Amino acid sequence: MTMKIIGSVTSPFTRFVRVTCEELSLSYEFEITPPFSKLTKDQENLINTHNPLMRVPILVDGETEIMDSRIIVQHLIKKYGKKDGFGAGFPAQPPDENILTVILGTVDAGILRFVLGASNKEINADAGYMARSRERMRHGFEWLERQSSLGREFGIPETMLICGLEWFKKRDIYDWNVFLNIVKTYKSHCDRPSLVKTRIPEAI
Repeated sequence: MTMKIIGSVTSPFTRFVRVTCEELSLSYEFEITPPFSKLTKDQENLINTHNPLMRVPILVDGETEIMDSRIIVQHLIKKYGKKDGFGAGFPAQPPDENILTVILGTVDAGILRFVLGASNKEINADAGYMARSRERMRHGFEWLERQSSLGREFGIPETMLICGLEWFKKRDIYDWNVFLNIVKTYKSHCDRPSLVKTRIPEAI
């Protein structure tokens, strides 16, 4: 049975899972759902049936359903990965997990800021949670900039980082080009076939 990924082509978290599948040479069915504001009733029901939190991505792998990108990737690496292949040995130490946690949190702050701004054009971008989200992104990027292990090779953290960076650029949420080590990491890996194949389409 072919595994299925339910998610949006614009979601960096869905793309994180798709890139992992590409790196592991796994075949999968991609059931595309649009962003939340454009979901049809049937698409809402599809997501809600598999995830009570009404979020994507969702992985359906035989009898196994997983509803969080981090856990999906861990599942794929554990079940299908090779000892010397993509993602092998991650995490070697707790600091590796911390790096991924900060990347995921920084991207999540950007997405919430985007969703809040898109749903309420009158919202003050410099007050309340909007201001807090901007600070979370800044602190996250500043912390990541100092992590010397980030970018040495293409692994799990680098996958999520690049998916997030391209989403930030696409949505014009935060200018990460001031962080030289992050830019270096991006330029070192952004042309990998798995990233090119899953890139957000220009027209979206």
